Amino acid sequence: MMQRKMPYYRRGAAIVAAVVLLAVVVVTLGVAMRQVASSQQRTREQRWALQATYLAESAFDRARGQLARNQEYRGETWKPEVSGPGSVAEQGSITIEIQPQAGEEAFHCHVTAMFPDQPVHRAQVQISRQLTVRTNND
Repeated sequence: MMQRKMPYYRRGAAIVAAVVLLAVVVVTLGVAMRQVASSQQRTREQRWALQATYLAESAFDRARGQLARNQEYRGETWKPEVSGPGSVAEQGSITIEIQPQAGEEAFHCHVTAMFPDQPVHRAQVQISRQLTVRTNND
């Protein structure tokens, strides 16, 4: 019996198909990994923005308390450490600026909160409010 030989162009077809399939899988995994990394970055930035907002709100409470004790209080830079469940403590930075307004109990308060306190990768929130504070001297 004679054996039939396969044509020369079919000998490497299986290897070429395997290489093409491998390339498709690698590209697909690369795209998926990039999407996961992008999603993680967006989540991290949203967490930072929310934490900066919470820090700004707490700064208004701090300013109100300081003004109740001392009408001469004009602000400060405050750097609290913040940690969540299962996370490493990070430092935020809050700048409180107070300007007296007409009347004894009216103040303009401007707060800038940054979280985390890093030069580049951070969220920054700026809020201004009018505060009315009654002194404890009554």
